[in-house]
Amino acid sequence: MAKVKIKIKGKNGRIHSAQTVLPAPKPGGPSGRKYRTPQAEFRGEYMSSSMHTMAEGTAKKFHEALNKAGEYMRRYEGLSSFAGKGMKAPHVERYVHYLMNRYVSEHTGRPLTDKSIKDLLGQFRKVLLVLGKGHMLRDYEYYGLKVTREDLERPIKFPTRWEADRAAFQQRMDGQATWIGVAAQLGLAFGLREQERIRSRDVLVKKDGKYFATWKCGDEKEVTVRQLAERYGPTFRDRLGLVEEETRYLIVQGAKGGRNRPCEIYNSARSEAVDRVQAYIRGNRAEHRQHMSLIPDRFTLEQGRAQYSKAQERCGGTKETLCHSHADRHWDAQLLQSEGWDDQAIVEDKGHSDPRKIHYYID
Repeated sequence: MAKVKIKIKGKNGRIHSAQTVLPAPKPGGPSGRKYRTPQAEFRGEYMSSSMHTMAEGTAKKFHEALNKAGEYMRRYEGLSSFAGKGMKAPHVERYVHYLMNRYVSEHTGRPLTDKSIKDLLGQFRKVLLVLGKGHMLRDYEYYGLKVTREDLERPIKFPTRWEADRAAFQQRMDGQATWIGVAAQLGLAFGLREQERIRSRDVLVKKDGKYFATWKCGDEKEVTVRQLAERYGPTFRDRLGLVEEETRYLIVQGAKGGRNRPCEIYNSARSEAVDRVQAYIRGNRAEHRQHMSLIPDRFTLEQGRAQYSKAQERCGGTKETLCHSHADRHWDAQLLQSEGWDDQAIVEDKGHSDPRKIHYYID
């Protein structure tokens, strides 16, 4: 059995930690230690160990899922803690039923999708495993959730009017705030995730075997592989082998799991989007001096991301209209295929390492 160190951040900011073991994969395995306080448990922010580390986005999902489960157990089951002998299998069953039949999303005002329920239960399962209660949560098929690869990873089929709708959406985003409109244009041109489109700004080019890049929208200067790895992470260094001579690349920052990457600026749409980002930041240094990214200094990264998401919703960016960052990724992947890119190059451009991900974007 592997030892796991748990770190939980309490409501007052204090870090609580304990060490336990992963239970045997069957009922009756050793349970984990109790958290020091119920508040520390319900306000869980992250778990980490040599076996399991969480990226920023995953930690946020874990935090939100734990809060939802804790709120349900307190409000509807009268429990004050997950730990100890209080929570039983029927509590977990009723919690799943609650998510599937009674819970309404605070963001959309609609019931949760099967994928959203799966995401919440997946994070909740981690807590149950550490507490030795993993057997209480059954597999997704038992609950009738349609969350297989075939159910979830389906390419988006765009209507013929989509380009006109997306252009109108872009105008509305430009009207929200200039930095938001710039981010929306960049996101469409490269098919970027939300955080990637508000953080990416620098350019890389390879000349005679040497690398030259801008840094915080400064002048283009020669950089070493070591410097690039320090700035953008070790996985970025691994992807430098894909960089071709005399070709400009956008350095995508804020990527999922810290896997930043170079994306080729191969057409005028991408070139114009990158030039607009750099021109905007350079022309508004007073407001962007601290971050030197599209996010104004008055916002933190989390606040900037929230501002962009809210603007997208106000401008009609929904699953129904297909005017949102997720649809932009699908559109760009399908565009790359139509222009002759092979499947592996498309997968790399979208920041995936699994070649099977191509089926997520393209039939």
